[in-house]
Amino acid sequence: MSIGDNGLKALAVGLLRNSHLKKLNLSENTAITSVGLRSLKQYFRSPTCALKTLIIKYVNIGDEGACALADALGRNKSLKRLSFCNRGITSKGMKAFLNLICDSSSPNSIYLSNHTICSLSTFGDESEVQKNITTWLGMDRRCDARNAAKSKIMHFFPDLDMVPLFQWNLKFLPLVKSWFENTTSSNDEFAANIRNRELSAVYQFVRGLPVMVADYSQHYLTQQLQRIRAKMRELEEEERRLMQV
Repeated sequence: MSIGDNGLKALAVGLLRNSHLKKLNLSENTAITSVGLRSLKQYFRSPTCALKTLIIKYVNIGDEGACALADALGRNKSLKRLSFCNRGITSKGMKAFLNLICDSSSPNSIYLSNHTICSLSTFGDESEVQKNITTWLGMDRRCDARNAAKSKIMHFFPDLDMVPLFQWNLKFLPLVKSWFENTTSSNDEFAANIRNRELSAVYQFVRGLPVMVADYSQHYLTQQLQRIRAKMRELEEEERRLMQV
């Protein structure tokens, strides 16, 4: 039994309460168009969605269907494999999928991209868009979503501007350091580059807020000295107690 757009809409509504379905195969339902695919958006963005694999083979979705799928999957956190027929999909549809996994228009757009999908039907060409899709999918496979997002941001924005964060004084400095320290890469050259950027970011803070950094350093050292003295007193008291036994 095959379904069309109306059937897919009804299915999407029914799936909203389903938290167990891992694989959905809509192949050979040739009556499905972008209208039906767009109806999956609410399901994909539902917190109960646990779907890992979506297969839509032998359905000529075209550019409109590709754009509808890409839009629907924008905030999905579960799907890892998307398989479909690429017939009728031009560079427009390919770019929609590229923006889905890595919208490089801004650091925030990259962060909000989908970093969960790690397998996507190829388009059978060696275009720049296809190469980029392959690259970012590979990163999604190797890293967790958080690390994949940070690595993509660092690729497109090598010199993140720290100046807008100065208004919060040094409150963001630990977060900035943590951002770099928790970012990993299997590429040694890129990993070394991450460390260099960490130093550059910290330098921007020190250069932008020199007096505050100096005060913070003095305060930090004073706290450490107080802790050391307190620990020494504890040890001395413990030593005296043992000698009295």
